[in-house]
Amino acid sequence: MTAWHIGRAWSGTEIEDGCPCPKAPCGLVDQAALKVGEACPQHLVNKTIRQSHPADACPGRRAEDVDRLAREQAEERRRRNAELVAKLGLLKPEVIAASLREAEDLRRARLAERAGQLDLGGASS
Repeated sequence: MTAWHIGRAWSGTEIEDGCPCPKAPCGLVDQAALKVGEACPQHLVNKTIRQSHPADACPGRRAEDVDRLAREQAEERRRRNAELVAKLGLLKPEVIAASLREAEDLRRARLAERAGQLDLGGASS
């Protein structure tokens, strides 16, 4: 049976940050390191655990760090993509906007043309 890292909140480690229990690298409480009778009031057996993972599958970083790193990586990808688009001269926003306006004008012209061709039955013969 593997040891578990446990937390009382649905996400994050706010509750665990303020308790004396032994922490895993992810910031949750290392259940295997808890000694009987030494747990803080938050991590007693009768308390609800809302998040956990096996110790052997621990992400090793605090959830906030993982979120921050994901945001930084996404921003870096966007920046590199924007540089590549600019370097290659691809799809500038103003070109896309003009193309969309042109397509919308053509669509409206076709609709107006069709409307003029319709016999709505109002004319008397």
